[in-house]
Amino acid sequence: MKNITTVLSPALFEATVGGVENKNVVVIDILRATTTMCVAMENGANSIWPVDSVQKAAQAGSSFLTAGERNGEKVEGFDLGNSPQEFSEEVVKGRDIVMTTTNGTKAISLSEGAKNIYIASYRNISAVVQELQKQPEDIVLFCSGWKDQVNLEDTLFAGEVIYLVGGSGYQVAGSGGRESEVDSPKSVVGGRESEDSGPITNYQLPCTKYQVPITSYQLNDSSWLALKLYEEVSGEEGTFLENASHVQRFKSLHIESDLEVCLKRDTSELVLRVEQGIIRRFVVT
Repeated sequence: MKNITTVLSPALFEATVGGVENKNVVVIDILRATTTMCVAMENGANSIWPVDSVQKAAQAGSSFLTAGERNGEKVEGFDLGNSPQEFSEEVVKGRDIVMTTTNGTKAISLSEGAKNIYIASYRNISAVVQELQKQPEDIVLFCSGWKDQVNLEDTLFAGEVIYLVGGSGYQVAGSGGRESEVDSPKSVVGGRESEDSGPITNYQLPCTKYQVPITSYQLNDSSWLALKLYEEVSGEEGTFLENASHVQRFKSLHIESDLEVCLKRDTSELVLRVEQGIIRRFVVT
């Protein structure tokens, strides 16, 4: 059985997963690094070189565009910040970009050694899910958070990925993910009690809005938390995220329009993967 492990912030990385060898890591930074990376690649950027410090980015050669953000603001002297709206086709097509951000590039750096490192956003969520379904190894959903704190948007996105990767069919899991048999005189299906007696199998949780096959994937507690958040919010992401600290930060910086760009779905079929420290794109087939 494959495991889906969600890491809610870089501060929890070591305690949650330890090592990432032979695992597929999905780096998530919805507001805004991984979204911006997707936009850059959609608009024809040749490659993105993520680095974990301003100093490393500043040392890139003159052939690179420099993109940098700290505390939500563009690094002084760099060509670009971290707003996806800056990465237009006119600016990035055919260019190599070196990029450093407060949270997202840190998560990428911590993921080194994984079998695959994917870059995910709403803009390529379906392509990433299709790719993950093909991979036999365990999945780690790595939320970049904000300065090692958990945030709403990355956790919400991770929950949707869990739901989409799993498909449908919700069963109580016992030890090792096996189905549990619960002795009870009544079973519950769709929230209604039936008169059947005996052990319950394929028990349907009455409060469940969407369904995930526990028989196919074993979830850690953080994954369950993310999934349940998605179930509660699905279809109302924009309204829900109005309360997010990152969105409040956008408002203070007068960059609210970035939120709309970051919540656009499936604008491309690109999968972005880190290969030898460089983000490159390919199309799911």
